[in-house]
Amino acid sequence: MQEQLSSLPLFQGMSRDDLADVAKWAHLDTRLLKPARTIVRVGDICRSLIFVAEGRFQVTTSAMGHTYQITETRHAPEVIEPERVFGLTQQYSRTYTALTPTRIIELEKPDMLALIEKYLVFRLNLLALISTKAQKLHRNLWTPAPQTLDENILHFVAKHCDIPAGSIEVKTKMTLLAHELGVSRLDVSNALHRLSDAGLIVLQRGIITIPDLQQALRYEPKA
Repeated sequence: MQEQLSSLPLFQGMSRDDLADVAKWAHLDTRLLKPARTIVRVGDICRSLIFVAEGRFQVTTSAMGHTYQITETRHAPEVIEPERVFGLTQQYSRTYTALTPTRIIELEKPDMLALIEKYLVFRLNLLALISTKAQKLHRNLWTPAPQTLDENILHFVAKHCDIPAGSIEVKTKMTLLAHELGVSRLDVSNALHRLSDAGLIVLQRGIITIPDLQQALRYEPKA
């Protein structure tokens, strides 16, 4: 447990003695989930802090009205929505599903409070993580507007990702995507086929797959 903790967000930088101490008294529930098992669902009450210690998993977010759904592929180590443990809305905003055998470690909320009070490094790591999320959200509001529809589609997807990187899958209809972007369905269709021809997306009926979102965001359409 001590070695597993040392690789997890929030515990990084803690001394071996402190990690050994945490492993002794903290209630750490470790589980190994099979592929396709749900880690948490959107709307679940956030009663504890959950770390993904090993494995790959998917993060799925749906728009209100279910007009579109975005699924991100991620990998351990990661802590799931620490900003939801406290505050106005203590419910998960996304659904997390194991893709491979996935080990999770769950820390009960009272023990999390004890860690915050007892260990400065844990407290600073938590503050840094939540502050970084807040700063990224603020920065997204002030990014330059895309110049073409091709870029606008990619930035629309990135804006709705928790971490805009890696493999992304978007489930939607072209008419709904066109409505979200304020353009015609034909314009969206033409833009998606240009992105497909450039090798940046894969088109299927009702599904847009972006194998590497960071690479796609560097795309510069031909004049």
